[in-house]
Amino acid sequence: MKVAVSMLIVVTVAGIVGTLIARDPGYILIVYQDYSLQTSLWVGLFLIIVLVTASYFLWGLVHSLIAFPERISNWRGEKSKSRAVQFLNKGLALSLAGQHDRAMRFLVKASEHETTQGSATLLLAQISSADVDARKLMWQSAIDAGQDYVTAARLGLVKDAVASDEFAFAQESLDTLPVNGATTSLKLELYLKMGKWKDLAALTKDLVKYAITLTQDHKNSLQAALAGMQTDVERHLWRSALSIMQGDDEALLVAYCRNVSDQDIAEKVLRQEIDKRPSPVMFIAYADLGQPNLPVRVKQVESWAGKFADNAAYRCCAGTLYYLSGRPELALAEYQKSLEMGSSAEAHYRLALLLADRGDKQASMEQFKLALKVVN
Repeated sequence: MKVAVSMLIVVTVAGIVGTLIARDPGYILIVYQDYSLQTSLWVGLFLIIVLVTASYFLWGLVHSLIAFPERISNWRGEKSKSRAVQFLNKGLALSLAGQHDRAMRFLVKASEHETTQGSATLLLAQISSADVDARKLMWQSAIDAGQDYVTAARLGLVKDAVASDEFAFAQESLDTLPVNGATTSLKLELYLKMGKWKDLAALTKDLVKYAITLTQDHKNSLQAALAGMQTDVERHLWRSALSIMQGDDEALLVAYCRNVSDQDIAEKVLRQEIDKRPSPVMFIAYADLGQPNLPVRVKQVESWAGKFADNAAYRCCAGTLYYLSGRPELALAEYQKSLEMGSSAEAHYRLALLLADRGDKQASMEQFKLALKVVN
């Protein structure tokens, strides 16, 4: 249908043009020096149209020939870019699958193209098992790849610096990075290693904001630092950092009270904690502080009688303090009340010691067995 309509239009136009040529042929005379060219108006116009059309297509051909090398170069560039992206994607997939050796081969190829250099180099540095100096070159290469990769590369440099104990560089670099979960985690690692307890305490809000909780390794680091301290001044600074535990600091607080040389301070700390959260751990720690402030602790535990009368851990604590102060009958009564409220290894064990001191070996052995049974 379209072809028929097109043919009809062509025939119509040709007929009109032919009629015009027949009615008014006209002429065109072109003279140049000794040469002249005369033709009818319509034939001249046709020749001009043909000449212009031919010139247009000839110019297009010339332009295409001139641009051909550039087009070939662009085609090769796009092909190279496409292959680099394929290498990057393959390397990323393999690295996430844990096949780092294979991933590195693809990522090295991707890093050779400027389009994928930054991303590929960042991935290479993260999965590489090379030494710190080699990875520094990778991070720097990512920085050189463009502004988009600068922050990620600097973060990688800081991670390596913290791991290799380059504290000054790590801290200086962290101050230039935005505050987020990743940088907050690095600050936690850095301050723990450096023993910057006040800075750790100041980090508490960010830890809560980014839902960062301490691992067992972090807690072990805190305990190791406390064990190596020589003065109470250091220990008091260390205690200020316990706010980062977000309430999960019982074991560390007890460790502080056992290490601090001023037992009056330890007694005060534990007493305040028991008033806030009367846990078995705190009661046992309060009972085991020792002899220096025993009268004060006995008086304090008696003042708690109304408040914690139904608390089995309190009864065990009171029994221990009475036992240490030379009142075994009261101690025995408190241990028995504690066990009536609920069986616990601590109460059975302490009662066994009391019975052994009184010479009742058989009853003492039974209590030891019950303590072991509860533990198991």
